[in-house]
Amino acid sequence: MKGCILLLRIFQQYRPRFAVVAVCSILVNILTFAGSLYMLLVYDSVLPSRSIPTLAGLFIMLAVIFLFQFAFEQIRSEALLGIANSLRTDLFRPVHHATINRSLRGGQGNEDRLQPVRDLDQVHAFLSGMGPAAIIDLPWVILFLIVLTALHWTLGLTALLGTLVLTALAIMTNRRTEAGTRALTIATGRRSEAGLTELRLAESAWAMGMQRRMIDRTCRWDSELVQSQTLLSRTISKLGGAGRLFRVFLQSVVLTVGALLVIDGDASGGVIIAASVLTGRALAPVDQAIANWRSFTAARAGWARLMVLIAHFPEPSPRTVKLAPPRGAL
Repeated sequence: MKGCILLLRIFQQYRPRFAVVAVCSILVNILTFAGSLYMLLVYDSVLPSRSIPTLAGLFIMLAVIFLFQFAFEQIRSEALLGIANSLRTDLFRPVHHATINRSLRGGQGNEDRLQPVRDLDQVHAFLSGMGPAAIIDLPWVILFLIVLTALHWTLGLTALLGTLVLTALAIMTNRRTEAGTRALTIATGRRSEAGLTELRLAESAWAMGMQRRMIDRTCRWDSELVQSQTLLSRTISKLGGAGRLFRVFLQSVVLTVGALLVIDGDASGGVIIAASVLTGRALAPVDQAIANWRSFTAARAGWARLMVLIAHFPEPSPRTVKLAPPRGAL
């Protein structure tokens, strides 16, 4: 409950920046149609008429649109980066206070005492990366599918089936990486805690001849960390590679369906190219979401742990009050 209240307060505090992100996302995704529309006009209007001025005018407009799209993407990235930096600044003091008080109460065992700080780092890294932009662009997949369906219902149906396959890959990636990320976090904490203990007791361990055994203990935790990281990397590499290859293959399928439509006289040549470009753009957010799923899972788990930690160890209210300025009168 306290985590939801904190999240609501954060959203209200950064509302202007979230508004900038929303507006820029709308403009970026609308301007994305320029490439497909350019292909459609070139194949259906410029080539039959062989008009050089028309081609030059369309190309100049396309270049201007791409410049505006780049500018809006940069503004959105800067707004997300500002949110990430401000959120880290606002949460670092309460997280640091909670970390210290939890350590003072003891009972940490093999848990990394600096794990909350690492969790905050993961949240900040995710918010300042490409992951949030990919998640924000996901709802726009529906609009691209609607436009493809407007070109021809078979094109929309083909793209919809491909989107469902990629969505299934995303769900599978979430299930596979969630357990792997949790195991990796535990292994990282144990290895870090063992290393800190080894450094803190280095002199005593050397005097008692236990230095080799302490190093062996740290090496065992490091081997477990490498094993967890390798398993997680292989899972993400396989599913991410499958998603990218399927997206390229689906564009070829759309080209094939479009060619069949042209042969039957139900579509023009420009529709084939425009549909292929639109399909790639529609599936790009899903592909990017799969590629950034590991950082998203780590950030989500880290955020949940931070909310629990801050709720258990809240920062106390100030015990002193600001006094009025002193006066010289007696």
